[in-house]
Amino acid sequence: MNMKEEKKQKHIGCRLDEVTFTFSQEANCMSHDENEIIEITAKSDLGDIGNDSFFLTIKTEEWAVDNVKEFKLLFTKIEEAVKLFNNKSNDE
Repeated sequence: MNMKEEKKQKHIGCRLDEVTFTFSQEANCMSHDENEIIEITAKSDLGDIGNDSFFLTIKTEEWAVDNVKEFKLLFTKIEEAVKLFNNKSNDE
């Protein structure tokens, strides 16, 4: 049995197939809007995000960051949320 099959067996009952994260922030000084919104969706390509087999789609009209570190923080939050779900599912 390979690693993917072992991980799949751990996820009994509930699978995470898709999850959308919506972040908002105050608009930058050049924007005409009050807020900026970015929507990042993790979609499973093999039927279970918990096996790290997913891709991300990004939807926004405008999202400003002062540096790359701020943008990376969004993805770190997504990774942490997926790990939290997976740990909860494995405990049950």
